[in-house]
Amino acid sequence: MKYAVNQRLFEFLENQEISNVEFQKTIGIKNPQQISNWKKLNEPIPKDHLISTISCYGKLNGHWLLTGEGNMLIEQEKAAKGYQAPVIKLDIAEDGCAMCREKDKRIALMDKHIELLEFSLGKNRRNGSE
Repeated sequence: MKYAVNQRLFEFLENQEISNVEFQKTIGIKNPQQISNWKKLNEPIPKDHLISTISCYGKLNGHWLLTGEGNMLIEQEKAAKGYQAPVIKLDIAEDGCAMCREKDKRIALMDKHIELLEFSLGKNRRNGSE
């Protein structure tokens, strides 16, 4: 089925009683319409958002999400094999995960550095000292 991953994702969110708004904020989606489009099966969920989802929700079995095989929750999968996996929690804020905020800061610094280099390069060209 074309949108089976979408359906499984929203099955997980419903099972865990996670609202669309909470999900949107957790993975850093700015436009709420995006979540609605995924839920209505209008478009597939992009890989980067699937990766964010699997990273942010420690209970979610990524293999199940992507293939439909196994159990929805990691605890169920590990319990079936006699092992209880630790749940990894990320520092999630209203605007997304900590790693995403750090990445955005680094990108902003790199953008500033590029601007300075471009300005310097342009100044050197005008002075004929290239």
